[in-house]
Amino acid sequence: MGSWLFQSPAWLAAGLAALAVPLLIHFISRSRGVRIPFGNIRLVRSARRRLVHELRLTQLLMLMLRLSLVAIAALILGGLANPGTAQQHGEVAYLTPQWLNQAKPGELAGLVQAGKSVFVLTPGFPVPESGDDDEPVGDDDIWPLLAERLSTINHTGNVHVYSAGWREEFGRFQPPLPTPITWHFADPSSKQPLAWPLEVLLVHHQPPDERAVAVNQALQLIQQYRLPGLSWQSAIDPDEVPAEALDALIWAVPGLQPGPTTPGEGRWIDLNEPGWEAAWRSADFPERLTDALLGPDQQAKRWARASVTPDALAPMGAATIKREQLPRQPLYPWLGFILILLWGLERWLSERSADGPG
Repeated sequence: MGSWLFQSPAWLAAGLAALAVPLLIHFISRSRGVRIPFGNIRLVRSARRRLVHELRLTQLLMLMLRLSLVAIAALILGGLANPGTAQQHGEVAYLTPQWLNQAKPGELAGLVQAGKSVFVLTPGFPVPESGDDDEPVGDDDIWPLLAERLSTINHTGNVHVYSAGWREEFGRFQPPLPTPITWHFADPSSKQPLAWPLEVLLVHHQPPDERAVAVNQALQLIQQYRLPGLSWQSAIDPDEVPAEALDALIWAVPGLQPGPTTPGEGRWIDLNEPGWEAAWRSADFPERLTDALLGPDQQAKRWARASVTPDALAPMGAATIKREQLPRQPLYPWLGFILILLWGLERWLSERSADGPG
């Protein structure tokens, strides 16, 4: 644990100086014997006898309580806080779920054998067991998890983060991180684009003309480099394929407008429209066709697996030259509770002492 911290040392000094007040009151107002006249000895016998040492013990206890009240008040005024963090010694490796899901055999064991303490960046920060790299792990944005871990654990050694290197792992907002990070990204060749299932119907003349050939070539490129879940069928009559099974319908019959048949929740792409008439002949036709095939949700995640590099993360504060001071945890609530408890005990003893024998 780190050292204690006083956020207002001047108030602390003033509060500690006030400890002299209860001491002065104690010595000035020491109890002296009081003569009480009485008329019958039976009154003395019926009274409770209070020994001198009992009175002294009560007064000493009250003095200690009053001193404690002033001391705790001084700690509150001084802003007592502690780091509120645990220590993590040695090299530490944090694994993103997607890195763990695509880890090669032996990679996880290699990190453990290298002497690193290994944790998974999921809630609870579990320690991966042998064989975890063979079982899928749920996805979570790693920025808030990483910030939570680095803000509550004081790492004395280097911190490593192993990531698949996909944008979707991190989430949109990166908080400041108090500890420098050494990033390790998976081999780019192991990355796979999102496999959205996408059913497309291509309607064209028979035999296929130049337009239909261009669409088929574009769909092949899209399937290879953008959407591996893409599948399409070619037909002369769109009624041959149930409309409910389609995500998109590409109408490539020149000079003929599409009929009333529409895909269930899909999209029409009519190559007879002016914008498409010239587009299918251009070099960027596969990219424009990709935009047209994707729905709003898919468009939002289109770059989810765009590659991430340490250079892209460093300007946002993910890596710093010097370790920053971890945040302190204020202790005011606990001190306030103790203050109220001791004050109540002091009041009870004071009233009991004032009541005298009973």
